[in-house]
Amino acid sequence: MNTEKTIRESNSKMMIALTIGIVLLASGVVLGLLDLKLVPNNKAIVGLSLIPLGVALANYLKIRSIKKPPQKMRSMIINESEESFDFFSFTRNNGEDING
Repeated sequence: MNTEKTIRESNSKMMIALTIGIVLLASGVVLGLLDLKLVPNNKAIVGLSLIPLGVALANYLKIRSIKKPPQKMRSMIINESEESFDFFSFTRNNGEDING
């Protein structure tokens, strides 16, 4: 199925981005604690780690939204459509409310 393929691709992207982000974060923290200067500013490595970690989070949220059971989504859709019925007043010819 198409959703299974999308989930597999997102999962692999998430794992790769998460690994890169954790490696960059750990190396930036270790270099900062040991006062080693491989780059002029070790905080830049920690800052760069936020990019792949953000990509991993986005892929995780994508997977989570795809796997969400349709029964839960159905109740949300029904609740959203009920709000529109409250806004409009459906009346009969004699002025009585149709909804009760």
